[in-house]
Amino acid sequence: MPRSTLRYGFEAAVVGWAGGFRGGNGFFAILDEAGAIVHVVDGTQPASGGVRIVGPEVAEALRVAHVRWIWFEPFDVPEWMAIEWQGVSAEALERVIGRPFGDADRGRLYGAAGEPIAAIPTSWHVMM
Repeated sequence: MPRSTLRYGFEAAVVGWAGGFRGGNGFFAILDEAGAIVHVVDGTQPASGGVRIVGPEVAEALRVAHVRWIWFEPFDVPEWMAIEWQGVSAEALERVIGRPFGDADRGRLYGAAGEPIAAIPTSWHVMM
């Protein structure tokens, strides 16, 4: 059984954006050097909850072929979904999701123990 790795506010912010970006369906967004989305591969494989996903094989080929990307995979909604990004600065993520990150976004969610993260990572993976 999957286990949630959701810990920080920035993860929830990016997932919140991703869940509405393509109507709740999975996608693989390719970004340019400036951090703008230049191409989106929409999910075509049916998944639970009536959504479509990109699928791991297609996503792996896209990961290898591109430097900067965001991959959202709602593989078992509403219970489970994952998001991953690579090579995307915090500033670019802010532009993509339409809002700046604040101190709360670097802090732990739900009162979890531990220190806030110093900076929003340029590459990250979270499952919830």
